[in-house]
Amino acid sequence: MLSFLAALIVMSLGPAEADPAETMELIWVAPPECPSAEDVRTDVRALVAGAQNPQPTKISATVSGAEPGRWTLELDVENALLSGHRALEAETCADLAHATAMVAAIAIDPFSGAPPQDAPPPESSPPPEPPPPTPV
Repeated sequence: MLSFLAALIVMSLGPAEADPAETMELIWVAPPECPSAEDVRTDVRALVAGAQNPQPTKISATVSGAEPGRWTLELDVENALLSGHRALEAETCADLAHATAMVAAIAIDPFSGAPPQDAPPPESSPPPEPPPPTPV
């Protein structure tokens, strides 16, 4: 009887919230002075928190520093909705890590930031009243 009650309590709690960032497979290849793969995952986690329908996504990112102040990123993104390759340049490796996180977040949750489907359109405020006429 006790095990039955315990099972009922666990079932009533529902499934644990899944971390949308866990739907991402990340391959991050970068020099040691760059942010780590875990840093990129942390950024993605913050960007996709609360995603309703995360898309399993594979991200492959390779960063190289050709010359001081010029970093390059070769980025491949693939999931059920999209597949693509981009080459980016930035002044810092950290900028490229953040760009990778942003692209990953958009791929994982392409509808984040979009208003809910059943939400009414935002109300526009009426135009301001014209000034009163000036006496002549």
